Amino acid sequence: MRLSNMTREEKLDVGRIASKMQSSGISKELLEKYVEIASGFEGVYDLFKMWDEETDQEESKLILNDIDYLVEECMKPIEKTNE
Repeated sequence: MRLSNMTREEKLDVGRIASKMQSSGISKELLEKYVEIASGFEGVYDLFKMWDEETDQEESKLILNDIDYLVEECMKPIEKTNE
C-alpha cells in the first residue's frame, strides 16, 4: 500500500534506520533503493521499523530479505492486461 503523506517523523525514521543499516554492512547503492521505496510504500516502511527493533541477527536477515523482495516488486513495471 502506498503512503499518502509521510510525516516528518517517518522520514527521519527512514533516514535513521538507513544509517543503521549502512553500519551493518548494506551497500549505499542498495540503501538508496530501499529508502526511495520505504518513503513511498507502507509495507516497506513497516519492515524498516521491524528491522530496527529486531535484536536477533537471523531474524534481521530475514527481514532484510523481505525488504529486498518488496523493493524489487515495487520497482517492476506494472503489467497491462488485455481486457
